[in-house]
Amino acid sequence: MKRMIGFSMAIALEFPHKVTLAFPDYNFVEHEEVAGIAKLAIANKEFAAIVTVGSYQADFRG
Repeated sequence: MKRMIGFSMAIALEFPHKVTLAFPDYNFVEHEEVAGIAKLAIANKEFAAIVTVGSYQADFRG
């Protein structure tokens, strides 16, 4: 996850307002801690603050 965040920071030409990393099997309950640790490891805290992680698979919420 740290590599994905770093890669998204490297390819962003200008700072976007929001960066979303979506995975097919992401489960908030199971993976929230891993995502939080990865975001804390990024030196650029402003960029890390705009990164959100989620799933692109539909769930019971639609």
